[in-house]
Amino acid sequence: MLKNIATRAAQPPLTYYGNCPARHKRGVRFSCRPRGIPSAFPDWREMRMPVPRRPYFTSISVFSTAVQDSNERTEKSTPPALTRDEIKQKITEKSEVFAPPPFDRSALAERYRKKKPAIKLVEEFAQKMAVPRDDKLHDISKQSLSEHLLATVDTLASANTVMIFCGRNTTEGKLTPDGPVSAAIAAYALHLCYKVPIIACDGSNRRLIQNLLTELHPDFGPYVRYLSITDVNGQLVKRLYKELTMHAPDVTLYIDVPGRNSESDYLDEKGNSISLLNVAFDQALNMQNAMKKPSIAICNKITNAGFPAAISTGEPDDMAAVVRATHALVVPDVVHGTLGLMELLCNACDDSKAYQADWLLAALNRAAELTENREYAAPPLRSGAVARKSWALQTPVQFKEGDQRIQQLAEFHELTSKRRVTWTAPIEKGKLEGPKVRHAVLFDSSDGVLIAAEDFLRYARARSNFYLKAHAVADHDKASYGDHKGQRLFEIVVDGIAYSAKLKADVIVMVCNTACTVDLDRVRKAVGDWLHAEGIKGYQVQIIDLVKTVSEAVLDSGGPRPTLLTTEGTMRSDAYPKSIKASATRQNLDFPEVKVIGCGDRKERPNKDLARFVNGLAHMKDSNSPAYQELMHEVRRYVDLIPLNSSSIWLCCTHFPALKDIIRAVLNERLVAAELRPDSIPLIDPLFAQVDETIRFLQKHPLAANQDYRNLVDLQVSTTGPKVKVAESMHHHIKRRTVPLFEVRFPNVKIQPAPEPRAQPAAHGNQPES
Repeated sequence: MLKNIATRAAQPPLTYYGNCPARHKRGVRFSCRPRGIPSAFPDWREMRMPVPRRPYFTSISVFSTAVQDSNERTEKSTPPALTRDEIKQKITEKSEVFAPPPFDRSALAERYRKKKPAIKLVEEFAQKMAVPRDDKLHDISKQSLSEHLLATVDTLASANTVMIFCGRNTTEGKLTPDGPVSAAIAAYALHLCYKVPIIACDGSNRRLIQNLLTELHPDFGPYVRYLSITDVNGQLVKRLYKELTMHAPDVTLYIDVPGRNSESDYLDEKGNSISLLNVAFDQALNMQNAMKKPSIAICNKITNAGFPAAISTGEPDDMAAVVRATHALVVPDVVHGTLGLMELLCNACDDSKAYQADWLLAALNRAAELTENREYAAPPLRSGAVARKSWALQTPVQFKEGDQRIQQLAEFHELTSKRRVTWTAPIEKGKLEGPKVRHAVLFDSSDGVLIAAEDFLRYARARSNFYLKAHAVADHDKASYGDHKGQRLFEIVVDGIAYSAKLKADVIVMVCNTACTVDLDRVRKAVGDWLHAEGIKGYQVQIIDLVKTVSEAVLDSGGPRPTLLTTEGTMRSDAYPKSIKASATRQNLDFPEVKVIGCGDRKERPNKDLARFVNGLAHMKDSNSPAYQELMHEVRRYVDLIPLNSSSIWLCCTHFPALKDIIRAVLNERLVAAELRPDSIPLIDPLFAQVDETIRFLQKHPLAANQDYRNLVDLQVSTTGPKVKVAESMHHHIKRRTVPLFEVRFPNVKIQPAPEPRAQPAAHGNQPES
């Protein structure tokens, strides 16, 4: 009987819609007051924005932070799954609040029944992470950590993809630093454990987090996936649903996210309305609940989305957020809580430390500095009758080595260093086996693959659960491919893909736009027939088309007037407009106003195309040198052709990212001269899209049982050009100094059926060196 009573007390709040029955006191100190009775806290009430709101109707609070056990629910009580349209309608039109999905506590207890050292370690962390005794949230903090900390670590350890929502902006538009710092800590710790972090926040917080991660972890920060979301109202729900279904996170993490209260307002800890300046990310939590997906919230106040069902906290009920998370951790501050959780996770998954004191100190000071910078202010998202509070510049807080959070991190490190803790069998197995290793060939005509190789691997490491190794193949001997046309270009590409296929990687990734202007399906068939004739059976030639991938990315995020900078050969082929139009037709979308600028003119200005300047390393010479000055002259020639009303600019040649800073500087000169804001047009390296497509391909095609790439080096290069010259380019473009370089020869593939004799013999036409 006592067990049944405890179980009922652990149930989530019931939800009522329409004519909600009156709510009564049930033995709690504070209950929801009738809407006609004025609040006992008029100060924050008066500061609220006087606009109509739709109230959330929920039951009164219960004395528990727990989510109902799944084994306590019957099949009859489980509601049917909701469709996409039903979820959007219930959230946008009915303002429905969904309870968190059930959590099987008995299964968790059974998994850790014999893992007493792990349970002991979690208990020690819970004591360190709890709110101090003199704080009114102490009891609920202690209870939430006791009930949810182990479950949270176990949930994250078994997850592959974790979407992190964060960002809390004040009434004056300042970013609060704790959320972004915590998100940066969580993202890097998940990265160390071979989880895929996805950071979702508004544009201002995104810039802050990316700044922190790039400065502290340059091999990770620029490459992690950021979702910059600024939508409101019904568009927000549509966007959130799209992102959640597209990326399919195993769990979502909410760090200091403002939560909507029962009157549809967002409040800070003082009761001030912050709804004008914050994206309603608690709708993502509500949507995950509707989808029956697990969620985690790190909270330090009752206004946080995901806060556990409120008990007597000494706060008014109508300040509390109404959307709950599956697992809520109530902590003194979110940085402290995130550090504790991630140290436990890294101990479980990697036997390592999640964060270092110098990193934390640098992140805290940098965030404090940038949040006082007006350039990082949050713009108003909605219009309101009350103007936002004026910006008050303050001296950034200075954190030193004796700061409390630095000391807490040292205490966490001390706890994990005491002894080797054995976790559950799946966690230990994953730790022992490590991530799966995959292999890809990156194919290009010349230096583009050298420029792209390291960024390609870093993108793959930051956005996937496997470890990717790459073999860069460059056809320097026949570069530039723009010098060849028609059948001759087709033959050259076939020879290069044939050599790449003999390396037997999981996939061949094109990083040459001009090579993709030929029919790659014909290339695939020709190479497949050649492999069969050579006695190589069982290997399927898989090619990822760069033009097709980038076209879809341009259509998705390029805006209505994208401008593409390409090589002359790619421009003349009309490949991008055709591909973008085909993709738009396939998806039933409007065709954007695409402008393609070919950065070269072999007839009028031979050897003056931008790709040749990059191959000659002109961009790395002294700014007063003739080569650099000539490069600048050509860059200005093509940047001057860019319409200043472009919605985005895409560098559709893998050589051009080496010139990104130069192009940006020249473009900004034009923008300023036209009285437009510098950096107002995004300049995009589309390599990320090709990496994402490669990851999707490898996820759909699991590693075969007989494939093992662990003995391969992380990166190696093969070229048909002179080894000494290519080595010089490698030295400038690839920071690693131990990358093997091989001078090879491509085969002369006999193409069947042969429509005509070869246009001319392929250079060095012998069998490839593997």
